[in-house]
Amino acid sequence: MEKTEPHYLEKELQNTLAEDPAIFQFLQTSCLDGVFFWDLENQEHKWMSDNFWKVLGYDPASKQHLLSDWREVINQEDMEQALNNFKLHCENPAHPHNQIVRYKHKDGSTAWVRCRGFALRDKNGKAIRILGTHTDVTQLKETEETLKRKNEELKNLARHDPHTSLYNHFAFAEIFEQQLLIAAREHMPISLAMVDVDNFKVINDTLGHLEGDNILLEVANTLRKVARDSDIIGRFGGDEFIVLMFNSNHREAQLAAERLRMGVEECVMTNSSPVTISVGVATFGEKSIAGIDLTPSEIYEKMLGTADKALFRAKDNGRNQICY
Repeated sequence: MEKTEPHYLEKELQNTLAEDPAIFQFLQTSCLDGVFFWDLENQEHKWMSDNFWKVLGYDPASKQHLLSDWREVINQEDMEQALNNFKLHCENPAHPHNQIVRYKHKDGSTAWVRCRGFALRDKNGKAIRILGTHTDVTQLKETEETLKRKNEELKNLARHDPHTSLYNHFAFAEIFEQQLLIAAREHMPISLAMVDVDNFKVINDTLGHLEGDNILLEVANTLRKVARDSDIIGRFGGDEFIVLMFNSNHREAQLAAERLRMGVEECVMTNSSPVTISVGVATFGEKSIAGIDLTPSEIYEKMLGTADKALFRAKDNGRNQICY
């Protein structure tokens, strides 16, 4: 492709820059947050314009335009990245000397600065100087971090019950299906427990919904404390909780459910009376998981139905007990 001639205004600007130092001064103070010029033949000498030091809160007059000044303020991890990009750019002009690095502000905070560099070379192509620019992007990075944190909070809210911080029904179902696939591959049993707070409507009606919410939170915290580290606990809705017990056969699930029942009865009180729970348990043994011709979501629904029926039997039989 034929190279076009520079625009007349571009050529005029180039000539003006060469003739009038005030134009360069305007560019570096008004358009940039710093300019640097580095002598690669005497690398300890690195001129940094006043704006750069002002961005970092330092008095430019206190700096000596030495590489050691720069090394003192740049984040040490980011310095490795910057020096590596510098090295690659010196070896290959096509490699961009362009990165965002962290600097230590005088007040102890972190400043984020985009650094761009361009190597000036001798007739043999050897880099002998680096001309570079600095652009303060701290506000942009802080905004990005805030948005990232807000997005994580939104994701967390989408997967967790806001009152108890347990997994919500939808997140629990997703985790269950993932665990089920592992159980099938490893030929391990998996169990599910449905937990319901006994007489919760009476608690709400007599003590009020605020106390009812406190009871639900205490039950949730007790389930966390009593359950195994490997168990996954969710809030199914209302006063119902759900527990996934990985690698637990029918007998082990019964024992685990009994620990949950006893833990709540011993730890959660209302008006000097213990709060109790009823529990329904369902188990898929290794043969059942490997042999059944259902999708993970269908197995989940099937186990939910089995555990729910067992829970109803526990409540019909007088509550504060476990059924299978």
